Amino acid sequence: MRRGNEWTIAVAMGVVCIAPAAANAQAPSTSQILNEFNLVTTGNVSGSSSDPTKVGGNAVIGGNLSGRSTFLSGGVAGETVEAYGTVTSTSSSRVTIDSSGYLQYGTLATGSTVTYSPTGSRGIHGGFSLTSSQYTAPLTKFSSLIDTLGGSSNVSVNAISLSGGTLDFNANYESLSGIVIFDVAERSLNSLFGNNDPVKFNDGTGVSGVEAYVVNVTGDTSGYTTPNWTPSSPQTSVLFNFGGFSTGNTLTVGNFKASILAPNASVSVTNGDTLYGSLFAANFTGGTLSNNTFAGTFNLPEPATLGVFGAGIAGLVLTRARRKRREE
Repeated sequence: MRRGNEWTIAVAMGVVCIAPAAANAQAPSTSQILNEFNLVTTGNVSGSSSDPTKVGGNAVIGGNLSGRSTFLSGGVAGETVEAYGTVTSTSSSRVTIDSSGYLQYGTLATGSTVTYSPTGSRGIHGGFSLTSSQYTAPLTKFSSLIDTLGGSSNVSVNAISLSGGTLDFNANYESLSGIVIFDVAERSLNSLFGNNDPVKFNDGTGVSGVEAYVVNVTGDTSGYTTPNWTPSSPQTSVLFNFGGFSTGNTLTVGNFKASILAPNASVSVTNGDTLYGSLFAANFTGGTLSNNTFAGTFNLPEPATLGVFGAGIAGLVLTRARRKRREE
């Protein structure tokens, strides 16, 4: 549930924590969208015979849907695909809606036939209850906010360590709650994840109130590929934010056991690998998304509150600096 339009913020040992405040609202919140949908795009979703698209649950497609694509229910009948643009499905590049799922679409291209399993007509033309931007705008704003906050808050790779073959994201510093943010430069990801080391997000003593971890990937690059990483299970409360990538850049992921925000990038998953989490991207150009969705919680401030939000951060950082001088 969306619980408010302001956030409580704490800064501790280079780790930023954001806790949402009181209740309000109607449109879906950032966390509601990520909790419910495996895939959200502002643009197109496409697949091919060499790299088909396979999505394990609900999807919102702001643009067109085409190519060899299968949408599964992940064991829950009635999953929904909302494609706001044109759906193109031919005999050689078929769109398939599996497990009693439904397809809601803007337009069905001439000569296109969607395959439904089990057999039946579960296509709905138009009648969307929300606009596509009501899904995509909160995610875009949140990604931009985290990118700005992470880059200016002195959160650093010092909170991340590689020890005993395990890559530890350590938030065990003080009593933290809300969102814990780690900054890491995109050029460092390969060195951090390059050996397929297990990844651990340490809740630790006093950090049981953490609602979500965000790894804010700073920097911009074209054609970036993340390495595989192998925690024992999907990290359902972990979100990687690639908000700094410029429009049109590409991001390719291997086996990736967390959720991703990449509002400006065209994202694909390496054929044979799987992304175990929710994905928000400009476009999705092929690969497999499991039915694991993001399970963390957070809410996006309304635009009018962002100035207050930024001023609060500055005040907290200044207070921390003064306290440190007094202790010295």
